[in-house]
Amino acid sequence: MTIRTFPRRYVAALLAAFGAAGIAGFSSAGQKSEIEIILREKRVDQPTLQGLTLVFVLDVKNNTGASQSLARYDYRLIVGQTDYIRLQTNLDAPIAIPARSEMPIAFPVKFTYDYLYANVAEAMDKDRLSCNLVGGMTFLDERRREKRIPIAFSGDFPIFRGFDAGSVGIEAKDLTLGGAEIVYTAVLRNLNGVELRPVRLTYKVSVAGKLIAEGTKTDLPPLSARGEVTFSVPLLLDFWEIGRDVFQALDNPPAPVRLQGELEAEWDWGTLRLSFDKTERTPVVKKSAGR
Repeated sequence: MTIRTFPRRYVAALLAAFGAAGIAGFSSAGQKSEIEIILREKRVDQPTLQGLTLVFVLDVKNNTGASQSLARYDYRLIVGQTDYIRLQTNLDAPIAIPARSEMPIAFPVKFTYDYLYANVAEAMDKDRLSCNLVGGMTFLDERRREKRIPIAFSGDFPIFRGFDAGSVGIEAKDLTLGGAEIVYTAVLRNLNGVELRPVRLTYKVSVAGKLIAEGTKTDLPPLSARGEVTFSVPLLLDFWEIGRDVFQALDNPPAPVRLQGELEAEWDWGTLRLSFDKTERTPVVKKSAGR
């Protein structure tokens, strides 16, 4: 099913900080209304240190025997204790929902933290903020009669503070011109105040500009708020094949090591992909076979 998306000019402010879950459109007796509005999904797409895009997918169910068109919406949004924004918008092209059917409608919202901090004082030192939205969506039937369906959602949303990955060190056993057994160790750092749950890590490791390892890991533990995890990669290197530059770099530490890759992780707002690329002078501990 195709998800209809409101043009960004209609939703640049709509739900700008809204991370809600709820249902609208039920009668006081608990029976289904002619039109139901249900929040199916909320997610965060491609967060950066400057801001993020929130995407909210609403299932709009038309339980009547006639087509209904979404023509207007209004709302009041409260973030924390601040009355953040009030808005009423008429759609240039109403969205039609056929009789006895449902249609998902997506609200992609891109906003900057600068604007949020300027308008919500308590946002500055928070890792996540609560919010409430109260309003309504107005529909027109085939005779142009209006029906406003109240909506009310509450929830929270994150402040994204970044992600970091780097090289911790290399342990080299029996380092000779011919080769060595090494163990490379890297670290992943969660700079956010919320937990990240790794799904898949892809990585490449280069020393002195030469690729020595690449792979995928799917067994990493959760990254707690402002926490970190390390992972190690055992390798058997042949310097005749890889190049003498790698031997010289390991034999004269710290070695120039480049770590590249991407972490796919889950958090409370869906899935995110975090890329990294860092070159560091990395310590090398040399050991002999007898130690």
